[in-house]
Amino acid sequence: MIRYFIVEGPGTIDSLTGAWTYSIDSLDIGTFDTLIIGASAECPSLYSSSTTILDFAADIPADLNDDCISDISDLVLLVGYMFSNGTPPTPLHSADMDGNRLINISDLVWLVAYMFNTGPPPVG
Repeated sequence: MIRYFIVEGPGTIDSLTGAWTYSIDSLDIGTFDTLIIGASAECPSLYSSSTTILDFAADIPADLNDDCISDISDLVLLVGYMFSNGTPPTPLHSADMDGNRLINISDLVWLVAYMFNTGPPPVG
């Protein structure tokens, strides 16, 4: 039987299912933490582990310059990043409007539709 346990990091884990639980606190916002989960079939001193970096960001849809507002400056930043080797969005994943884990022209089209044509909000 495999047993799961936290080697390092916040929260609790169900030793049988590996389900991790953590309640985010307001002090977490804007911080990072490391979570290392171990799994062992027989001997706890011999285990496999997985490391994850937790990013407790307060994302605002289409806020690509991290100024807590979604406005035309975010669109300008994305155009500059995509076509003029400009400053990357902060955080970078905030530019993934369609949630496909790529940043490409479809994200730019999505952002324009969202900002000017009452298109759907970003899903990424």
